[in-house]
Amino acid sequence: MSKAGLWAVAAIAVLTLLYLVYLAATFEAPTGTSTVVVPASVNQVRETPAPVIQPSLPQSRLPPREQPAAASTPIIEAAPEEVAVVIAEVDAAGEGIQLPNLN
Repeated sequence: MSKAGLWAVAAIAVLTLLYLVYLAATFEAPTGTSTVVVPASVNQVRETPAPVIQPSLPQSRLPPREQPAAASTPIIEAAPEEVAVVIAEVDAAGEGIQLPNLN
């Protein structure tokens, strides 16, 4: 840190200390305050009811699920149809697709 930066930090610290001393010297306690006690009326005084304790886990019981009846007849799906694949034959003379030469 440069010397100017150190002087700036020192000046801020001294000014803060002087301001706190000024606040302490000129502090005046508030006067004329009083505490007002309001008596409780008959309607306000009630017995507290007993606390209700609720369990953290749910207490409801669900009926057991009914098992689905087994199917009496199995479901048979039709076999897929076979499709004949037509392959075009290429003459041995090389009339097919020309591929680029590889180096």
